[in-house]
Amino acid sequence: MASSATNGIYGIGTLSGQAGTELLIYNNFIGGDYVHTGTGIPASVDIVSFQDNIPSAKLYHNTIVLNYTGPNASGRHTCVRWGGTANVELKNNIFVNNVNAANSYTLYSGGGTFISSNNAFYVSGANANIGYYNGVARKTLQEWQDSTGQDANSFIEQPPFVGGLDFHIIPGSVTYLESGGTPVPVGFDIDYDQRSYTPDIGADEFEGFRPGQVPDTVTIAFKKYWNIVSVPLTAADMSKGGLFPTAISNAFWFNGQEYVVKDTLEVGKGYWLKFAADSSTTVIGPKRELFGYTCKSRMEFNWNTKYRYSNIKCLYKSIWNSCF
Repeated sequence: MASSATNGIYGIGTLSGQAGTELLIYNNFIGGDYVHTGTGIPASVDIVSFQDNIPSAKLYHNTIVLNYTGPNASGRHTCVRWGGTANVELKNNIFVNNVNAANSYTLYSGGGTFISSNNAFYVSGANANIGYYNGVARKTLQEWQDSTGQDANSFIEQPPFVGGLDFHIIPGSVTYLESGGTPVPVGFDIDYDQRSYTPDIGADEFEGFRPGQVPDTVTIAFKKYWNIVSVPLTAADMSKGGLFPTAISNAFWFNGQEYVVKDTLEVGKGYWLKFAADSSTTVIGPKRELFGYTCKSRMEFNWNTKYRYSNIKCLYKSIWNSCF
């Protein structure tokens, strides 16, 4: 945009609130590529601004990115700002501040009360700040926590976004965003994917791993025709096609009485699969400590009314497999 005005610039803004009302903002990608090419110097640039006396505003599971290019505001640049007697709650959000200015903040408290926890912060410039509280800029998360008594369960991390203006998280990422949230009354994400009881932080519920739980990778070779397999890793895609894309049969599991077709496989259970040729697959995911030993045993299986024998190898922390 080009403007000679000096007003504030807001993505979402409120001037005041009616008594007894509650504003809930959740599951949004907000911010991104905003360019000001005019001669006017804005008084402020706020992605979300709660002015004056809003009685209750709750921000849950948002990804808010301050990417502003233009004349520096005379007052402030913020991801979220509130003031007056506003009552604000911020949980499970990602706040990214990419404006490298001394008057740039992820969170700006100009008054009122607030509760903030389980948020992820990232500030890219050396001059920018995590927050503003009680009339003072708080450059680091520790300074913000010490002065406000909030965000004890929050952290600093550069989010592994897909890229550009796509604020989805790259699947398989190792990040504290994974399962880093606290339960709030939001049961789905921006794509209407169901959230877990310990949800991911931000608008996107994704399949990832927390640091210290780096996924294992197991590659297994299969022979032509029938194999019996068991998966020890919880992969992002536990479907038969996702785990074994070269299989030419359904996955059959014996439930104690009969063989049944299973489209989604479970860790530790054995399944029959058929392959048209020798092949292999790679499975990525956290290992399950199911078996504390290595064993070799001769086992008997009833398949298509015929008895067949095979040496089944069960390897510690590995995929079971045997070909027929």
